[in-house]
Amino acid sequence: MIAWQNSCKQRELEADNKKLNAHKAYLEGRYPEAIDLYLNAIDKYKKTSTSEPRVVAKLKDSQAKLSAVYKLHAEALIKEAEENESVELFVQAEVLLDEVIKFDKNLDQFVGEKKNEI
Repeated sequence: MIAWQNSCKQRELEADNKKLNAHKAYLEGRYPEAIDLYLNAIDKYKKTSTSEPRVVAKLKDSQAKLSAVYKLHAEALIKEAEENESVELFVQAEVLLDEVIKFDKNLDQFVGEKKNEI
């Protein structure tokens, strides 16, 4: 039992570290790295607990932040695609917009509007 608790606590600490690094990458504009780190943190939180309120709160916060990074990255790609007339960047942005909805259903209208721009 104690070994299991230590394992869970270790996973939670690893997730916390990934989340902090994701936030740092986001602030530095390294969106793909931030996305990967948030996804990793979310996976670790889910493996830690789906019922412990503290962990669930961290999971939901990570999901909200991931959605925001997906959104910002998609917007940046759309802008770059428009400047460079790049179909490939528009396609990448559309994929990211689809990911936004997975983590925040409230952004459905925003995603629809952005897809119409593409």
